[in-house]
Amino acid sequence: MRRPRVSFARYLVLSVFLAPTLFAQDRIRLAGLDRIYFKHTGDQADRLPLPPYVETSLPAEIKGVDVSSRKVSGKVKDRELEYDAEIQDFHLPLHDSNDLWLRQIVLNRQSARITSSWWALYDRGHRSDVWFFRADPDENEHKMLPNYEIVDISAHDDGFDLRIYGSMFRPQGVYAVNGKTFHFTRHDRVLDFSGVLNNFGFFRSYDTTKVSMTMERNAGNRIELLDYANVPEQTLRGCNFQDPTDSDFDWNKMEGTATCVTQKEKKKSSYRDPHQPSFIERNWKER
Repeated sequence: MRRPRVSFARYLVLSVFLAPTLFAQDRIRLAGLDRIYFKHTGDQADRLPLPPYVETSLPAEIKGVDVSSRKVSGKVKDRELEYDAEIQDFHLPLHDSNDLWLRQIVLNRQSARITSSWWALYDRGHRSDVWFFRADPDENEHKMLPNYEIVDISAHDDGFDLRIYGSMFRPQGVYAVNGKTFHFTRHDRVLDFSGVLNNFGFFRSYDTTKVSMTMERNAGNRIELLDYANVPEQTLRGCNFQDPTDSDFDWNKMEGTATCVTQKEKKKSSYRDPHQPSFIERNWKER
């Protein structure tokens, strides 16, 4: 039985019509961030729509001239509410994908402690997945989580790591400032969140003027956990601790201080398996 022929003109029409769909299926995806309470959003059927005041900064397509690794500040308005916006693009240094960028938008109101973070993956200039996070306990199983902001990105054999600045500042000098590493593993055309390392954290609560500290570090096939309540002021001074309410965040300095504290203050370690969820992940269980 002879198959019906498709005219060249009809072939062109079908090609033009199907090309966006085929390309969308071929885009590299960013997945798994729901494990750390991000919400998957975007403009496709299985996702939530982007708010108009965000979509202007997260267009469906961007060109090379629109990409900047420098932080750009501005204002966005949602009806009567105005936000300070910071936009920054991070190149993903995967060995076989030269045109892969992660765009971050952080929105903040001057009187608010909680920011809104949007991360959008762009593959060859076309928007793929968009993720949204807000450190609202009512949306995160009532956990007190920090605001997140990307510091930088580094590649490894199986994917890449995001170094994250986490922060939450409250009245009367109360704060939580930490550095975290989000690990992503590549599976074919999917970049999947695969775990977190809580590199260091400094905390001051309402009921004390003392500073507490936590640190995680790789220890063979396990992760070592160190927890210091009320670090002596003499130790903090000797380790060049800088009060985060009076200074800008510096990953290297904060990590150096945390390492110094572990050397001066002896503490019994506990451990977790790398696949065991930490506090900021879903399915965390207190040890």
